[in-house]
Amino acid sequence: MTHSVYIIAEAGVNHNGSLATAFELVDAACQAGANAIKFQTFNAERLVTKTTSMAPYQQKNIGVTTSQFDMLKSLELQLEDFAKLDAYCKRQGIDFMSTAFDQKSLDELLTISSPPYLKISSGDLIDAPLILHAAQKNIPLILSSGMATSAEIENALSIIAFAQKKTAVPPSIKEFKRAWQEKETRQSVQDNVILMQCTTSYPAPLSSVNLRTMSAFARDFGVKVGFSDHTNGIDAALAACALGACAIEKHITLSKTMSGPDHIASTEPDEFAEMVKRIRNIELALGSDKKEPMGIEYENRTVARKSLIAAQIIKKGEIISQENIQILRPGNGTPAIYYWDIVGSVSQHDYTPGQPLQEVLL
Repeated sequence: MTHSVYIIAEAGVNHNGSLATAFELVDAACQAGANAIKFQTFNAERLVTKTTSMAPYQQKNIGVTTSQFDMLKSLELQLEDFAKLDAYCKRQGIDFMSTAFDQKSLDELLTISSPPYLKISSGDLIDAPLILHAAQKNIPLILSSGMATSAEIENALSIIAFAQKKTAVPPSIKEFKRAWQEKETRQSVQDNVILMQCTTSYPAPLSSVNLRTMSAFARDFGVKVGFSDHTNGIDAALAACALGACAIEKHITLSKTMSGPDHIASTEPDEFAEMVKRIRNIELALGSDKKEPMGIEYENRTVARKSLIAAQIIKKGEIISQENIQILRPGNGTPAIYYWDIVGSVSQHDYTPGQPLQEVLL
């Protein structure tokens, strides 16, 4: 990663089925400073039955009621489209990614692209065969946790752990859990998975995002954590970075007024760029976990700190007492923390009033 926080512009289906719009989204993500742009690779026939209804938020955001199948069919891009997008992203210097929603789509995607991560969507957190298939590709995974319980998350991580074993043992819940308990395979998961806190609602109210779960993920599962943000605005994403997210995913659109299921819960290019700018500022402010004086502080240490100062004439060999010294700025003498060690000792030098003591503790 070029930066510690990996910022993904989630284009998703905001291209509305248009390759030209998809290219515009790539340009917008590049100009905004995103590390990656992510699309969605699916075939409606392999994803949903023809009678499945749209989600309530989709009906509300689109303003029409149709089947989920018909909606998704209108939002498909073809494999050759993704190949063109991947090539364009390489030329533009931004990572290309796409969430695959079935095994065949994933395999096809990997014939035309070498993404830095594979993304498992929240809806597929319990699709064990898809997770296992993805984990066997030996590409780092980003796992989204929307709608999930902690137990379901652990099951998904266990599947990924099982994949690391490269065993001929048939997959099963029992074998998944066994793999998760093994130190080596668990460590591999922890090294290669980013677990994203996510609330599956578009847009998601701020009161529903529960960013503190990222700390619980890190504590309970030992994985790297991130945040897939579906809220309006950028406050939640910024807070997630301050709390330790190593990846941020945020929807991007050319205009929130466009027709489609996700535009209204997306950021327009200028807002996305502002988010990136602020995340980079937060990274600078977070700095290191090692506490030591910063370079710019050294010039202030002498004038801001206090040292032991002669309050009156002190002769070499004279006893230093509470009466003949005081604690004042500047801090270029014997540090004030040694007050009690110095009081009662024999002065090693002659001092005039106002002169910083230069006593060496014996």
